[in-house]
Amino acid sequence: MAINYRKGFRRVYVVVVACWLTLCIAIAISGASTPFAETKLPEVAKTPSFYRLPLGEQRQRLGQANADFAGLPLEEQDKVLVTLSKELEVYRRKRFARALELALIPPSIGYAFFFVIVPWIATGFRSTKEKRLNP
Repeated sequence: MAINYRKGFRRVYVVVVACWLTLCIAIAISGASTPFAETKLPEVAKTPSFYRLPLGEQRQRLGQANADFAGLPLEEQDKVLVTLSKELEVYRRKRFARALELALIPPSIGYAFFFVIVPWIATGFRSTKEKRLNP
């Protein structure tokens, strides 16, 4: 009875890829990165939970933390808050797209390399007698 290494390696590869995908998805879903960390916004506005608040409460909290913001007319305050919310949404989409690329591209390249290219190269080293017995 011959051992089917190819089948065994594929199963091991599937387990490794499943772990990789789980790790990538966990990092993408977690709030590990803060979108506005490098900006001059008050600390209140740097947390993602701030943008889940109603607009009036956002205005109130940001006004308490920043005197310049509190001095703006209400329409301008609303424009600033809407712009920040849109930027946060764009940031989240880009972060998810990067996580998806990181989750899918390396396993795809690895699969193509280990299960398509390497076996193809290995068939070039077989003798003609082995090729007739094991096509």
